[in-house]
Amino acid sequence: MITCIEPDWPLVQYVGSCVTTRFGGESQAPWNEFNLAAHVGDDPAAVIANRAILNSYLTCKHSVAWVEQVHSSRVFKLEQYQPPSETAVLSLDNSATADAIYTQLVEQPIAVLTADCLPILISSGKGEEIASVHAGWRGLVNGVVEASIACFQTVPSELYVWLGPAIGVRSYEVDDAVIEPLLLKNKQYEVALDYSDSAHEKSAHLNLYRLAEVILRSLGVCNIYGGKYCVYKDERFYSYRKVKETGRMATVIWRRSA
Repeated sequence: MITCIEPDWPLVQYVGSCVTTRFGGESQAPWNEFNLAAHVGDDPAAVIANRAILNSYLTCKHSVAWVEQVHSSRVFKLEQYQPPSETAVLSLDNSATADAIYTQLVEQPIAVLTADCLPILISSGKGEEIASVHAGWRGLVNGVVEASIACFQTVPSELYVWLGPAIGVRSYEVDDAVIEPLLLKNKQYEVALDYSDSAHEKSAHLNLYRLAEVILRSLGVCNIYGGKYCVYKDERFYSYRKVKETGRMATVIWRRSA
């Protein structure tokens, strides 16, 4: 039996959403147990089985739509339904190269994979349009949040955002290779850098949650929830920084049928 985290935001009447944990799937060590990524060295048969388990757990009319993530700002607009869960051929070939998925389709789950990076769910107030976003520091610098918000017809002030499980600030020390691109993009991003207790003179702890919030608020988004986890410290989740050879969680959202 798999276990999932349910977002704490006020949209449950209109959208379904969840984040998977490590538990309950078919993957063996070091990917144990519920790895959903096809690119991390896990047995493809186990990944296919785990994706089938997820489809069954969600009980949606259509199978989860995946993308190939590359830390870009590209948003894939999903306009065609995936096959029904009962008959889907669960290919490990992703349908698009992007770091966010947007859709208006009903009962069509969309997901991103993470294991330190920040997953972001976005929805209009009644779930008419939704997005799932993969936002590591590169994606945040490259503009994946801005590109995702731009897809919505709903004005930013009426959107709802949930920040899912990511690496926490105390577990995420970065150096100039990260700090310089951040500050070059926007000096205001410095509020997401904590220079106290850093191990090296030119390093800081990066708060992905704070960085995402700064970007979202600059776009006019004010309904922001979540941001309470650290995947490095929480054994329920995968963390690439903690264990290099590891799996990935899925952060999923779908429009409920009326």
